[in-house]
Amino acid sequence: MSRLDDYTIADARSCGFGLLELYKLWHWNCCFPNTPDHDKIDKLVREAQRELDNRYQLLPLDADGEIIHVGDKMFYDDDVFTVCGVGRENGVAAVYYTEEGRYDAYFASVCHHYHKPTVEDLLRRFGAIYGATNIDDLDSLVAKYAETIKESVDN
Repeated sequence: MSRLDDYTIADARSCGFGLLELYKLWHWNCCFPNTPDHDKIDKLVREAQRELDNRYQLLPLDADGEIIHVGDKMFYDDDVFTVCGVGRENGVAAVYYTEEGRYDAYFASVCHHYHKPTVEDLLRRFGAIYGATNIDDLDSLVAKYAETIKESVDN
């Protein structure tokens, strides 16, 4: 990446910065290591990030890089849950949920946002479980039977 405008928030987070503009300033400063103010700018940028970390908590990201908000529906393995809080467990971003009166957590980075499965998703899962080995055959069967199911539901 040659231009500062090409950087993303993911780039910033990978280097420990929560604000993209703060990361850009730090990165720009790294390009000029021999200037008289290099160390001063580096120190100020790091102090600003530390202040942000102490005052504000960044929302965690799921396994797909999407931001997790309180109230989002998530899943891990076969467990579907609604996020009731975000925080840190052992220094790692976590999402909290309640289930049958107990409070529990998962690491955010292993969870995915839950989206209601489509007919095609269910047929593809069914085909995979029951031995469809050729992906092209599976895709054509899924398309064929999904259309049939949708027509029967509409009528």
